[in-house]
Amino acid sequence: MAKTLLLSLFLFIIPIAIAVCLSPSVFESSKIQLDSSYNDSNLHLIDEKDFESSKSYIEVESSEALEPNAGKLFISSITFSVPSSIEEGGAVKFFTKYDADKKPYVGWGLRLKKTAGSIRPEVYWQGARSNGGWHSFGEINLKYKKWNSISLVASNANSISLYYQNLESEEEPKYLGGFSLNNIGEPQNSGKLKLLHPVSSQKNKEIVIFDFVLANINKEIKSIETLISKGASALAKKIPYDSIALWIDARGKDRSKYNRKL
Repeated sequence: MAKTLLLSLFLFIIPIAIAVCLSPSVFESSKIQLDSSYNDSNLHLIDEKDFESSKSYIEVESSEALEPNAGKLFISSITFSVPSSIEEGGAVKFFTKYDADKKPYVGWGLRLKKTAGSIRPEVYWQGARSNGGWHSFGEINLKYKKWNSISLVASNANSISLYYQNLESEEEPKYLGGFSLNNIGEPQNSGKLKLLHPVSSQKNKEIVIFDFVLANINKEIKSIETLISKGASALAKKIPYDSIALWIDARGKDRSKYNRKL
């Protein structure tokens, strides 16, 4: 009788335990399926011994692969965190590529700026016609101490769009606005690309960089929002590897086919 009772309890409890273990809430740390790299424990990724360089920025030599090309979809996407509130009037340049030694400073770039309590991304886009400059986009509800992404998209070198996403929520990438490039011209230049260094940024109290991807995609894209969703690393896994011109990981290494020594 006792053996029969124990066997019944065993057969009753085991299926429940298995069901609990297989429950989605056990596997999922959040409702959105993030790249496994993005979690709170990785907010500070680098040990002191990993600081081989005190450089604030990575510098990449100019090449045609890094420039927006007519007929292709140009995307630069960056994943970052802001540990504390940005100071009023403060601006942080994520990346820039322009001719710094000659006017009209042809090139492009992205920064985050806080003015009158409002945090807005700004894109620098300057062509040879001198009609460009810094363009301010829609305000973002920045999530501090969380992973965020901003993606700059240039379609066929004739229009710019900007998107923001909080990677630790159910939110889809938010369209922040766009503008035409018809009167600006192409921003091709011989300047170096400068990117805020992921390693050095670990000591930066304003911005922490996780990764960065720059690509020129030569195929039709049905949904930009789906493509750029979930951050730079996720973008790199959705597009042809050959289209990736630069892929900087959290340790400042280039994971693109060029494998640049930075």
